[in-house]
Amino acid sequence: MYRSTDDRLLAGVIGGLAEYWSIDSTKLRIIFAILLVVSLSTLTLLYLLLWFIIPQKPSTTDFVEEDVVDETNDREEEN
Repeated sequence: MYRSTDDRLLAGVIGGLAEYWSIDSTKLRIIFAILLVVSLSTLTLLYLLLWFIIPQKPSTTDFVEEDVVDETNDREEEN
């Protein structure tokens, strides 16, 4: 589970949850907004907590850089 980097309005928490649960992020945002009013802003604290707990989705360039570093380390160990 990651915060979305593509489908985000604030921090990508709801977009990431929507991707994880395979549902439309707009529907989840509407549900969140309704629950936010009903919960008297308690849901805001949950959102902020998830913002800090859930890591941001790594980009594809991060994976490429990790592979290059791993290959370099393997070559150094062989020598």
